[in-house]
Amino acid sequence: MFYFNLKKAKKIITVSNFSKNEIIKYYPHIKEEKIEVVYLASFLKYNENKFSKKKYYLAINSLNERKNIKVIIEAFKLLDPNIYSLKVIGEKNTKVFKVNNYEVFSNVEFLDDVTDASLYIWIVEAKALINASFYEGFGLPALEAMSLYTPCILSDIPVYRELYGENAFFFDTVSANKLAEQVVAMEQTDAYFEICKKGFEFSQKCSWNTTSKRYISIIESYKNKK
Repeated sequence: MFYFNLKKAKKIITVSNFSKNEIIKYYPHIKEEKIEVVYLASFLKYNENKFSKKKYYLAINSLNERKNIKVIIEAFKLLDPNIYSLKVIGEKNTKVFKVNNYEVFSNVEFLDDVTDASLYIWIVEAKALINASFYEGFGLPALEAMSLYTPCILSDIPVYRELYGENAFFFDTVSANKLAEQVVAMEQTDAYFEICKKGFEFSQKCSWNTTSKRYISIIESYKNKK
C-alpha cells in the first residue's frame, strides 16, 4: 500500500531530511524532487514566572525496543541515587526487563496515566529530557522540551544531529557509561541556563505557522495540476 501511495502521490511531504533519505533508500523509484521536507513545531508555551527546575531527569518512552529505555535505566544505575533520579513517563512493566535479567533501581520511577497538563509540568520542571532512541523520523518530544526551557540529552542518531545539532548533548546509543557522563556534565556545568536558553531560542524558530504555510504552499502549487 505504501509503495502504491508513494508512486501515485503528486507530492510527498515528510518531517526531516533523514526521513526523506529513508524513503529514497527503500523506494528508489521515487524521484528526490517529489519529496518535500517540512519540520514540525511545538504547541507548548513557556511561562518563566510560574515554574522552577527540579533535580530529576525525564524520559518520555514507550517500552518499544526501538526507544531503548534500557540504556537510560542502566546509566542511572551507575549514578549516585542520592543525587540523580529519573522519571519515566510510560507504561510500567518491569517484566519486560526481567526477561533480560534486568533490574529497575531505586532512583528510577515510572509514572503512569499522566495527563497532558501534568506532562507539561513534568517536562518544564525537569533538569533535562533524555531520549535514547535507536531510530526516529523526527523526535518531537525533544523540541517540545526545548520549547519549555528544558535541555536535552539525546542518542547520537542522524535525525537528532540534523535537527538539534548544536542545541543538545549526545551519547552513543549503546553506552550507558557515555550517557551517565553526559548526565554528570549537565549536572555540573556552570552554563546550564545558557544551554536551556540556547535550546529554547532554537525551538522558537520552529513554528506551526511556518509549517502550515509550507503545507498550504505545496498544496496550492499542485491543486490545479492534473
